[in-house]
Amino acid sequence: MTHIRPARESDLPQVFDIFYVHEVGDEPRPPPKGDVLPAFRHELTTGSMVVGDEGGRILGFATVMARGHTTYLSELFVRPVAQSSGLGTALLRWVFPPSTGGHVRFTVSSTDFRAVSLYIRAGLRPQWPNFLLQADAPAPERLPDTDVEVLEALLADRDMARWDAEIGGRPRAVDHEYWVHVEGGVPLWFGRGGEVLGYGYVRPGVRSLWHPNLTVVGPVGARKEADAVACVSAAVRWASARSQTICIDVPGPHPSLAPLLEARFRITYVETFLADGPLFDPRLYVGSGDWLL
Repeated sequence: MTHIRPARESDLPQVFDIFYVHEVGDEPRPPPKGDVLPAFRHELTTGSMVVGDEGGRILGFATVMARGHTTYLSELFVRPVAQSSGLGTALLRWVFPPSTGGHVRFTVSSTDFRAVSLYIRAGLRPQWPNFLLQADAPAPERLPDTDVEVLEALLADRDMARWDAEIGGRPRAVDHEYWVHVEGGVPLWFGRGGEVLGYGYVRPGVRSLWHPNLTVVGPVGARKEADAVACVSAAVRWASARSQTICIDVPGPHPSLAPLLEARFRITYVETFLADGPLFDPRLYVGSGDWLL
């Protein structure tokens, strides 16, 4: 019988193995699995991870990240041998109970119709496609011309966390610390004529299965839609001067999507954002491009 319980540090190798199998799929030349990615330990220590344990073998796991009045389902994976057994539904019910009192639950789903169906049945509603973009040789000169100034922020700048909480929809100081101290993230302010237009991060030390060191742009937020493209363009230009391979995840309604595609970014995947209440304006906010959105 499969027993659902809170995850332990000793479970992470099996958890990562399940993730790896799903991530590489039928890829003929999969990347080496390597060590457990740092993001899993961040999830374990700052979120709630549960596993389906059958006699010491982990058959599935789920993780949620509670931040303020929100709960984000960051991962839900089941070994192929245990799929269609009801374990995924049981894990979801354990970590993702129905919202009450204005609490907002959200996630991004893969293209697997079973996953989308599961989340809709749990009370979430599809909101927009989320485009995962990558450029191995970006052409920032093709982005719209702006006169935006970029200023590196102090690592402990509380205003950065306040702007992110306002525009991104939830407070998450522990995630800011992770971006800076684990992924080498550089917090940036974007301004014009002495006025602050937005904020963002460029994170050059992101580890993934496919890239041992990847530069990720995000989150990036602006208070006005008229400034949203300028802030994203400024962040990408800043990153392009320091890295050749850049990733950024962009909500479908965000006005920077078309300009980024013009600048030689390509779509590598399309997710679906689902939520059971309002969280952030997808015209103003670009997510962090990882398990934290």
